[in-house]
Amino acid sequence: RTLGSTFRVVTVVLDAKETPARARETKLKYLDQLASARKALELPAGDPADADDAWTFLVGQDRDIKSLAETVGFGYVYHPGRKEYLHPAVFMMITPSGRVAQYVYGVHFEPGTVEGAIASAAMDVTSESTQNFILSCYHYEAPEGLNAFLIMKIAGIGFAVLLVLVLGGLHLRSRLSRRPAV
Repeated sequence: RTLGSTFRVVTVVLDAKETPARARETKLKYLDQLASARKALELPAGDPADADDAWTFLVGQDRDIKSLAETVGFGYVYHPGRKEYLHPAVFMMITPSGRVAQYVYGVHFEPGTVEGAIASAAMDVTSESTQNFILSCYHYEAPEGLNAFLIMKIAGIGFAVLLVLVLGGLHLRSRLSRRPAV
């Protein structure tokens, strides 16, 4: 399964002051990191235009962002002292019919978690999540002077690389299992 061939990614920017141009810059940066990770793993590059078309960064008015977040069950709050949004580390799988199939929490995933979530969503299967309670009850307050933006940036890059590793491993395993025994 590759971005654009079997699934799409939609990133919703929480900050209503974010411009479409800035969101596009961020998207291009992540697409470049994705391409670099695929190359480092010696995976087929895929068509960059497919990935670009399949990954949408949405910006909007505050009321629209809040409405969408509420609709899919995503909670967040702005912390004025830190000038950042506090929210759980989660991505959602949405079914073709538009229902939330699964919430995938965290920044590290067991092999097969993302692939299984994509497959379930594609089949219009939904599942309950109990991890929401565990992860929503904890918020880390960084010491003064610690650059939380840098940490989030590093975590975002790590997530993108992890996603490519997981999908690449699944792809490799799939190809190896199809080879005839020697």
